[in-house]
Amino acid sequence: MLRVADLKQLQLFLGVDADDDDLRGTYTLDAAQLRAIRDEYGIDFDPGQRECLLARAHSIRDVPYLVHTGYELFLMLEGTKPFAKFTIEYPTEHDDLLVEALFEPHVQSGALIRRVMPDEPFPKPIQGWGGRVFHGTRKVFYALPGEEWRIDAFNLVWEQLKYGPWNDTLERLDGTLLGYSEEQNNWWIERRRRLRAEGREKLAGKAEPDGPSSA
Repeated sequence: MLRVADLKQLQLFLGVDADDDDLRGTYTLDAAQLRAIRDEYGIDFDPGQRECLLARAHSIRDVPYLVHTGYELFLMLEGTKPFAKFTIEYPTEHDDLLVEALFEPHVQSGALIRRVMPDEPFPKPIQGWGGRVFHGTRKVFYALPGEEWRIDAFNLVWEQLKYGPWNDTLERLDGTLLGYSEEQNNWWIERRRRLRAEGREKLAGKAEPDGPSSA
């Protein structure tokens, strides 16, 4: 991890791909770019022969255990994650299907089970980041052999949203189905409650009058 005070300097290292934004994307570094960044920021990092990417830090990496996001395939092949779910907006582009392409050989070999749910159209098209227009979503589920029941259980959990809002109990069920431990679920739910409380405090602060009212 590196902290950058001057984004313009980092944009120069990254080249034209970063010219017109505030570095919200994910950038693939060639050897020269990686060398320049290491020298400039004093980073001791050697990716070997692996592809090297640079992206903004995300609060999800402050969690004291490995959040599965981005590691789903590795954890499933290792046998420590029983179930993964992906929601993809359509119409899709090539990059949207890269995750499925990575999973495909393991589906063909029988190491993983895949289930694709029917498309779910939006009431009306929505415009996403970068101006793309989406008409709906498709859900793709993967499970280890013998763990397919988690797909049905997950769908049942989400069916409950017809009768009320998402809550801590559903959050715990969701985490359990995805393979998180009880201790990890406890930490996550406590974090969720804390963030909600902080949000309420901010709203309450904004609602307070700036001074005495006059009649």
